[in-house]
Amino acid sequence: MLINALFLSFRELLPVFYLIGVCLLLLPEVRSRRWLLGLGVALGLLLAGLCVASLDGLGALFSGAGIEWLFSTCALIQVLAYIRFLWLAARDDSMRQRLIALVVLVALGGMTGFTDLLVLTDAYSQQQQQNEFAIGLSIGLSMAASVAVLLYFLLAWVSTYCSLLPVWAAAVFLAGHLAQTSNLLAQIGALDSLPVWSTRAWMGEDSAVAYLLYAIVGYDATPTLWQLVIYVSTLLILTTLIVRKRGMLRVSV
Repeated sequence: MLINALFLSFRELLPVFYLIGVCLLLLPEVRSRRWLLGLGVALGLLLAGLCVASLDGLGALFSGAGIEWLFSTCALIQVLAYIRFLWLAARDDSMRQRLIALVVLVALGGMTGFTDLLVLTDAYSQQQQQNEFAIGLSIGLSMAASVAVLLYFLLAWVSTYCSLLPVWAAAVFLAGHLAQTSNLLAQIGALDSLPVWSTRAWMGEDSAVAYLLYAIVGYDATPTLWQLVIYVSTLLILTTLIVRKRGMLRVSV
């Protein structure tokens, strides 16, 4: 039980903490207004709580596929918010709007991770060994925060040599997690679920490295064709914007 809780919280929280670190590097002004990202996390928790509280109602929407469509829509809104962030890079009066875009990124990313965590926590809490489960959650949370901090400083250090690294890191993160929603849509029959290849033989999805890659690039051991199409097309769109705005997107670490 303890191990299950540890890996559960680590997998769900690492992407949230990593995204916060990337947002801190994307816009230097955020570092003097860290409360904005704290607001994003708080909004994510609030939205997650509302989702869990109305889980039955949401699940009944769209012929029982409400949750899947909700999470997919949230991932799409995150990408659109980042596109807005990149598009406004050339405008001197766009700081407030760019800050709002980052808050939206964190809030929706947090909502998705916290909702999954709350739902699974509620399911496990009905069982015995609740103390072990709570300890596992705490350890997993601490590990996710520690790894995210290490990734933050690593990105900050590399950004001194490649100033656009945080911009690309955010693009890869969002493309990967939008592509992951294709698995949700495949569960309800909206998309094909046939995998193109499998890497489980040398790195399964339950390993620590896989969890790390899942957080950073949206790793999936058995990606589907739709997942690859969404991933590549999203990256192409974001890459086009980054290349066009690269002169205005230099990150000051």
